[in-house]
Amino acid sequence: MSAFFTRLQRFISGKSLRAQLTASRLNTLIDTVERNQLQPGKGYRVTKTASGTVLEIPKGNQTSKEKEPFQILRNSANTIRILPGQLNSITPTIDGDPITDDPAPTIEITETQEVVLKLTIDEDGVATNVEIVTTDTDDYTPTEEIGYLPLGLVTIEDNVIASITQYRTKSHYFVSLGPPSTHLYWT
Repeated sequence: MSAFFTRLQRFISGKSLRAQLTASRLNTLIDTVERNQLQPGKGYRVTKTASGTVLEIPKGNQTSKEKEPFQILRNSANTIRILPGQLNSITPTIDGDPITDDPAPTIEITETQEVVLKLTIDEDGVATNVEIVTTDTDDYTPTEEIGYLPLGLVTIEDNVIASITQYRTKSHYFVSLGPPSTHLYWT
């Protein structure tokens, strides 16, 4: 039990309430209630109303685009980084570094290019490796061993990133890859 409450004395049954309610006892009760009130702080909101107190703890900024897996973000004038995500429980890499590393690996972009997930596919049609690579616009063709999932387009103007077009705007989606069979992937 909290030290705040151990100072409070219990009322005695059969004894007059008027005799037990002293100024000292009421002040101790008020002090205890005040010390145990929820106070506003970082990461949550306290709303006090006539009917009670509500504690609201948001799950984070779920509407932020930075929360989407595989979001392409400008890192500097000509480098990008990709927010962490997984494809069928595989964490993609950039030049061998997982995108979960802190700091996140970056990709230098010197000309307008698409950013894609490049999947290595085994004979059962299961992705065994996922890399994030850049390629000239529409310059990728899936095969039975390699599949591609486009993430977005990075446009370069005057040697700097002018815009980033995101192809993926939801956390979960299916994609069909590689002839002659169709494979479904989940992120």
